Amino acid sequence: MPTIMLLFIELRVLPQLLCELASLSPKLVDRSCELPTYDTGALRHLLSQLEHVSQLTVQVKIMLFMVIERLRNRDAKAVYSRYREKGRMMPDGLKYLGSWTETNFDRCFQLMESKDQSLFQKWIAHWKDLVEFEIVPVVTGAEAEETT
Repeated sequence: MPTIMLLFIELRVLPQLLCELASLSPKLVDRSCELPTYDTGALRHLLSQLEHVSQLTVQVKIMLFMVIERLRNRDAKAVYSRYREKGRMMPDGLKYLGSWTETNFDRCFQLMESKDQSLFQKWIAHWKDLVEFEIVPVVTGAEAEETT
């Protein structure tokens, strides 16, 4: 009977996991730890080379992020003008869930989700002239309780 392995992987640990797997199995075809970050195809390939794995399903966990935006010069007018003209300009795979803005327009807090944190760089490129960004991975209170 074939062994079926189901993995739930947080993206931030994927490169480390790939390197550890490459060092554990002498049967691996590719021993390189220079793999692209968050490359789930590479993970499937590496794990498929392990002797005891005949079928593999990889599920990458969707992660939540709190995006803290600091509006340059508190210029909300410029930000909202671009938003009305061009929309959020978010790449596929980055999902907006909600936002809150300070009453003085100093900061905006946006909750987003994605499987791939690198997508934020594509989105930020459209706004960096108007906004400074801080991207913070977060978990819900329930998830935090489960892990403690």
